[in-house]
Amino acid sequence: MIRTIALTNFKCFVEAKIEFGRLNVFAGANGTGKSTIIQALLLLYQSVHSGHLERNRLQLNGRLVDLGTGRDVLYKRSEADRFDLYLRDENQAQTIIGYVPAAEQSHTLNSSIDAGVSNFDGLRNKLLYLSADRLGPQRSYPMNLDDSSGNEVGRRGEFAPLLYGQTRTQQISNAKVLLENSEKRIFADVGSQFSVWMGRLFPGFQVRTDNLEQLDSVMLGLNLQREIGAVEYFRPGNVGFGVSVALPVILAGLLADKETTFIVENPEAHLHPSAQSLIGEFLARVAAGGAQVFVETHSDHVVNGIRIAYRNGVLSKNELSFFAFSKTDAYGSHRITTVQLDESGDFETRPDTFFDQADKDLKLIYGIG
Repeated sequence: MIRTIALTNFKCFVEAKIEFGRLNVFAGANGTGKSTIIQALLLLYQSVHSGHLERNRLQLNGRLVDLGTGRDVLYKRSEADRFDLYLRDENQAQTIIGYVPAAEQSHTLNSSIDAGVSNFDGLRNKLLYLSADRLGPQRSYPMNLDDSSGNEVGRRGEFAPLLYGQTRTQQISNAKVLLENSEKRIFADVGSQFSVWMGRLFPGFQVRTDNLEQLDSVMLGLNLQREIGAVEYFRPGNVGFGVSVALPVILAGLLADKETTFIVENPEAHLHPSAQSLIGEFLARVAAGGAQVFVETHSDHVVNGIRIAYRNGVLSKNELSFFAFSKTDAYGSHRITTVQLDESGDFETRPDTFFDQADKDLKLIYGIG
């Protein structure tokens, strides 16, 4: 598990350092550096899993992230022609990775790498990453023809229908995500728990997949009707946007084990507030089972779902980290503040723009202050 990341002269940060936990929640105003931290992690994973790092090269563009050229990732007012990334894992091993020169117009960069980085455990874990730009309803979904991609769900969730068909009989190793079905029974296979969780978000949910091998495609059928007897499945476009966008989040979380890093951006996309809260609870349970989870969100409902899970004892205080991102008046000076929960599940401090807009709006509505 990655415990620490520090950046120097990387994109919007002159310097930044974060101490991670099991579940890490990034929040704050737009353009304050949340995605930059995630991109730094993806850049390293991408370079390790593609084999570039072993050849002292950094892969800026690939299956996980597209960052352009060296000029695009170097802090614009940097006096040095390099940026540095520092990592520390849970075993206290320290690794400094310096990439030079960063200002060249190249899509891969030569690098100066500490000898231990190729064996850095945190970067060798399985990675499941879902970007904010996830696919909505599609007529068909692609098959993953490159099993070396290192992200079997696809960064847009495009391989989720195929992956569901491949793994629905697989047993889930994380007991924290196992829930009772409508008959008060618990089944630990992916298909059963996928139906339970999706049914919580979307009552009546049922799914089927059909592989079209000759077309390298998968057809997805969905149904949200509570009915007894034969089920009629509908195209995703006729069911609702939120179902298609949430589907890969739930599937990836069920497949995440203790050797998995799970990164998801805006899990709340297109979801009703009640479903957003349940997504928060779900992500807390994924982390409680041993995966390291990174969440970028603008939803107070997702955050409240995580807080409720904390109150219910799903995960402990030292497993949970909230980070508030903000800007200062100085160019390139972005602030990252760690926000702690107290024993009741409330925030000990609440920085400005950190899920405080509802309170501000209510004061204006009721003429308070």
